[in-house]
Amino acid sequence: MIKKIILLFNTIIAMLSVVEGSAQTDTAKSIELSYFDVVPREDHVLISWATNTEKNNAYYTIEKSKDGKKYTKVIDIPGAGNSKSFKEYAETDYQPYEGTSYYHIRQTDYTG
Repeated sequence: MIKKIILLFNTIIAMLSVVEGSAQTDTAKSIELSYFDVVPREDHVLISWATNTEKNNAYYTIEKSKDGKKYTKVIDIPGAGNSKSFKEYAETDYQPYEGTSYYHIRQTDYTG
């Protein structure tokens, strides 16, 4: 019975990480995240997030892991740069892992 539950329902753990561009960059204010959502489907995973504001935001990197320690890049998505309006993003992982998966979104500003 437990084995069937594991096969039918993947465990998804979502996290956000902000990558500092430089020692002088206030990365805590690079984006104001509204939500980050990861939804498993039968053969793919829907990943969506939204921001209320973005400052010097170059791009996001979606990563996944089987163990929550070693991550593999899924895709890079351009950010809105500088925005004071609500922005929504969505991507699909068509090659999800079996069983437990950890998804991580990393934000990188223009300075790297």
